[in-house]
Amino acid sequence: MNYKLAKQLKDAGFPKKYCKNFYATNNKGEEVLIPSLSELIEACGDRFFWLTKVIIKEGIFWQVGALNGNLGGIEKTPEEAVAKFWLKLTKE
Repeated sequence: MNYKLAKQLKDAGFPKKYCKNFYATNNKGEEVLIPSLSELIEACGDRFFWLTKVIIKEGIFWQVGALNGNLGGIEKTPEEAVAKFWLKLTKE
């Protein structure tokens, strides 16, 4: 996960209890915590239902879904997919 996405999680109030010891740093030396895939999934709670690999002409991507039919975007890594899904859930 890159610094920008990790910063978006932080700014949206992602719970620190889900972040262990991984950091991303920007070019100014500012650090933000990076949650693992399992920490991201746990933070989504019951709203997370599935994570699937999507294979298309451009390569392998990942998508997240909820029981109510909400879908996350198609992202390059499972961590990015779940992080952006969590961000989407915080806006609902």
